[in-house]
Amino acid sequence: MRLFRYPILCFFLFLVGASFAIADNLPDPPEGLGWYDAKNGVGTFLKPAGWHIKEEVRGDTRALFISRESIDAKGQFLVGFSVNKISEFSQQSDLRPSAFAKTYIGQVVSDVEVLTSGVVDGGAVEMNLARVVSLNGDVRTVVHHISIGWDERDEVFLIIAEAPEAEWDANYHFLGPMLNYFLL
Repeated sequence: MRLFRYPILCFFLFLVGASFAIADNLPDPPEGLGWYDAKNGVGTFLKPAGWHIKEEVRGDTRALFISRESIDAKGQFLVGFSVNKISEFSQQSDLRPSAFAKTYIGQVVSDVEVLTSGVVDGGAVEMNLARVVSLNGDVRTVVHHISIGWDERDEVFLIIAEAPEAEWDANYHFLGPMLNYFLL
């Protein structure tokens, strides 16, 4: 079991607080990765060279997919990263965004093999985390969830990285930094 890298995750919290000040001055990305600024306003994320991008907007939800396989070609991916940004959340739910983020992780960890879960307190926002193993068809798949409820902005972010269990460790050199470094 790989433990969360809390010092690295804390870098995310710095980025959130200073996102407007450093958006044009991002740090150099790790080798093999580059920064991608979502055109639909989801945020700025790391993208492995040669991986595919897909963006969608449906109502108040904006989505970004960064995947090893082309979603357009196959309709899905095996190894990848997705972000859903739900704006004007209070118009869709009686829960505050922060309460929903906690509830979401609670649902994620029910009835699956939980590798680890927890909360990283960032002052303005908390990151609710869970890494689980679930079945994707008949393939055991490691799925890492981050849910962030940002009450002041009335937004929820659902960030997910996944890979077949047999491929998780081999792809973690990309997925780890993607989960740890981003701007919302």
